[in-house]
Amino acid sequence: MTAEEGFAVDRHAAAGRKSHCRACDRKRRKVYYAAHKDELYAAREAAREAGWQAELEALEVEHKKRVAEQKKLHAAQVRRQKKLLRELGVPDVSPEEVAERYRARAAQGHVRDALAERHP
Repeated sequence: MTAEEGFAVDRHAAAGRKSHCRACDRKRRKVYYAAHKDELYAAREAAREAGWQAELEALEVEHKKRVAEQKKLHAAQVRRQKKLLRELGVPDVSPEEVAERYRARAAQGHVRDALAERHP
């Protein structure tokens, strides 16, 4: 190994090599990192968080579009179902109305309790 091989290439330096050998430079970098570990970690974490927030914002825009499309689709399906029920002559009742009718019939004694019959 020649004397120049121990030094990294530096195109900005007049000699074309760095002024510190690789081993010494490695030691200096380790000391610097140990002294500034928290700051470097915070900077990396901030960059990661900024990237994550940008990704979430992009996903939020896409999510809002999908929700709007689904609401539009659902409304169209409800309209088609109501139209079909009108054409067939079937009364269109809500689940709450069905439950209320069932309770009213049960209170009058018209509906038998299936569980009570199975488990006396």
